[in-house]
Amino acid sequence: LGSDAAPPENPAPFLGAWRTMTDSGASATPLLVSGVTALASLPVATALVGAIGLIGAIGFLRWVPRVAPER
Repeated sequence: LGSDAAPPENPAPFLGAWRTMTDSGASATPLLVSGVTALASLPVATALVGAIGLIGAIGFLRWVPRVAPER
């Protein structure tokens, strides 16, 4: 998705920001699970991560085009 959305004339800054966002999300998930587990329980943390994933999937269905636009 990142390479499809990047501007063709200079994709490096966009792809760098894209990678930073995906890596920060991947590194924040264990902290989220740990924090919710400490406050509630592991099943609650699992349900929360699943709900966040479902919201993300719905967002993809809503905002990501099914076919790449012609350039």
